[in-house]
Amino acid sequence: MKKILTIVLLIAASVFTASAQQFQEENTVFGQPLLVLTETDPGLMVAGAEVPSFALYEGGQIIYKKKGKSGDRYYHTQLAREELQELIGSLLISEDLIELPAKPALTPASNQPVNRMVLNFDTLLVKQVYGDLRNDDAAREKAPVPFLKVYDNLIDFTDSHEQEWLPEKIEVLVTDYLKTPEKSLKWPADWPTLKSPDTIWRSEKLYSLYLDSRHYPELLNLMNKLKEKHAVEINGKKFAISYRLPFPNIQ
Repeated sequence: MKKILTIVLLIAASVFTASAQQFQEENTVFGQPLLVLTETDPGLMVAGAEVPSFALYEGGQIIYKKKGKSGDRYYHTQLAREELQELIGSLLISEDLIELPAKPALTPASNQPVNRMVLNFDTLLVKQVYGDLRNDDAAREKAPVPFLKVYDNLIDFTDSHEQEWLPEKIEVLVTDYLKTPEKSLKWPADWPTLKSPDTIWRSEKLYSLYLDSRHYPELLNLMNKLKEKHAVEINGKKFAISYRLPFPNIQ
């Protein structure tokens, strides 16, 4: 029997998760994730802020990323049950993939992306491959072929009925950045702060602020203005910021 669970995708010590109330509707509509691909970004200012590249749910819902010159965009589509079964069959999920070790024997360099595939069908399985599989031919040559076949199918997925997707709230991750020599940028006065009621204190130096998704373009504009060693000032303190799009039923 397929386990009923919440898939945890983050490496960081703190687990970033939205409130149960925020995801109450999605929990029933989407159901459990069946297949999730996440590609970590070692260049993130706040570790652990990765967002899945592809998530397939038991209700036939799919959320996936498309890369473009203007940045990443996320899309959503809904498959009928027959279409869902057909898609799963076309992804080339093989016994060879199932039998791969969860992690490669060699530890990657700290600046290497990690490609993490979580399969939640009869048994929960996690498979990881290191390296930039999108752009690095050498990394692709080293990757196990059974993993690479499914990976390519997931990152190439598209659907004619897709619609651009954003969650109701964007999770903005802020962490202390006290020693920056650069002048800080101001956090907009009408955005959530450390004192907002739904702000979550993750650790001594880490907070999650939940920003209405209508401000997403403004958030991207703010982050594009941040140069190396720049910080954002919130409640009189300096922070490095990153963000993630909370996926339904995925922490």
